[in-house]
Amino acid sequence: MKYLLIFSCACATCCYGQAGFNKYFDFGGLSTGIVNMMVDNDTIVVYGLSLSPPPQYQWGILFAKLDSFGNVLTSNIVYDTAGGHFADIKNADIKKLSNGSGYVLVGSLYSRDAGFLMQFDKEGNLKSYWEYPDIDVRALWCHEVIEIADGFMIFGSKQKIDYFVDAFVLKTDKEGHKLWEKPYELQGFEHVLVSAIQKDTNTFVIGSVRGKKYPVVGTKSRIWAIDSTGKVLWEWETTNFTEENGPAGLNTTSDSGWLYFTREFFNTSVDWTVKTKIVKRNSNFELEWQRYVSPEAYQGGNYAIDIKPAGDNNYIALGTWGVDGVEEYIGGSLYKISATGDSLWSRLDTALFDHYGYDLNEYSGVGVLSSGSIVAFGHAIQDFPGIGGLYAWLVKVDADGCIDTLLCSTSSAGEAPKEPETAHQGYCHAFPNPAKDYVTFSWGAALGEKTVIEIFNTQGVRVKSITVLDNIGQVEWRADAPGLYFYRFVTTGSRTVSGKVVVH
Repeated sequence: MKYLLIFSCACATCCYGQAGFNKYFDFGGLSTGIVNMMVDNDTIVVYGLSLSPPPQYQWGILFAKLDSFGNVLTSNIVYDTAGGHFADIKNADIKKLSNGSGYVLVGSLYSRDAGFLMQFDKEGNLKSYWEYPDIDVRALWCHEVIEIADGFMIFGSKQKIDYFVDAFVLKTDKEGHKLWEKPYELQGFEHVLVSAIQKDTNTFVIGSVRGKKYPVVGTKSRIWAIDSTGKVLWEWETTNFTEENGPAGLNTTSDSGWLYFTREFFNTSVDWTVKTKIVKRNSNFELEWQRYVSPEAYQGGNYAIDIKPAGDNNYIALGTWGVDGVEEYIGGSLYKISATGDSLWSRLDTALFDHYGYDLNEYSGVGVLSSGSIVAFGHAIQDFPGIGGLYAWLVKVDADGCIDTLLCSTSSAGEAPKEPETAHQGYCHAFPNPAKDYVTFSWGAALGEKTVIEIFNTQGVRVKSITVLDNIGQVEWRADAPGLYFYRFVTTGSRTVSGKVVVH
């Protein structure tokens, strides 16, 4: 079955710069999902998966390049010659080669329980392919690759025969030949690798998740370093099993600290819930501040995927939000924040058409253009009869988070305090936006604050006032007529968040 998806978003203030867009692609496949992307001199370089037509029905690796307007420049799909299927690994790595000759990416082939290293030239032609099988595991995932002077360092995770997952690091030479591989086991715990960066010529810093064995809920963020021989140099992890779920998109900061994207647990029962948050720690891993990015939701929908520098000492975080209500769907989220923790804006991107059953709108990678505009690539699926497929999905917004300059319609992230947050910090989001008939407002406020959502038409007439008593929640509103509406979220703590919503 194929599913057609088109996306939309919304922004807080008037925006300038390159106009944004919302596009979807199939790249010639029955279904196409995006694993990751990067920006190379304002060219969008894409790594994805594509399903071939019958009778093969084979998942291949998609490599594509697009210009900054979303026009496809080149695309190529590589299939396993033995008929195997490449695996979908969210945010698996793609990087430009240091000599400028092309690109390198890593991933997994689940048909043979093998990791792989691929190199493409600048035109998108496959240059080399190396496979790293392991017959003694149930599954393996290659997640990160770092080019070094004499080869490549590949970082990933393996599920052993006893079903426990351990992190591993593999080193190759420049031609892809395996030189050594080392496991990093935490006895009695799951140990999943989520990020890796090179700190200097002989230090590689790794972010991983130390987790309790299912069905017991709870994880810790773990940050540790190895040298080029795989020797562990130092290690650190969070204190308890609820505060963090691994440092996605690990960054070093100008003050020798650490910044990353993660999740926090709020209910350790069967129906445990999470919120995504950005965390800043100093060089000694002491918490300086944290900012919640999403509402609290069921863990299957709220994911922290990546966070990258966005210029002007700011960062852009990429994730998903799980939205539960009359209809259930997952939306792609973008969140911009300064290096000092000031929240600048946020977006929740969803399909334009009516929700039907369960919708998935998921970002996988993000990049920043020279203009300051932000591009996010992902994929989308909707369980709607007669519309088929998994489609690649590309959204571009300007530096202020706006998809266009005529109707700037995203939600403000609000201003976050400088001290660590322990409660929601006044936000209100409207989705879908534009909407066909109903709009769902999702909000958060500090405990004990009375809040009201006011909705106005273009003549300034208040058409609805909704008083809410809970500090977090969502409410549905149905417009009497199509048009542009303004909403204002006011709390007793003197915080106001405003935005626009279109009903057509």
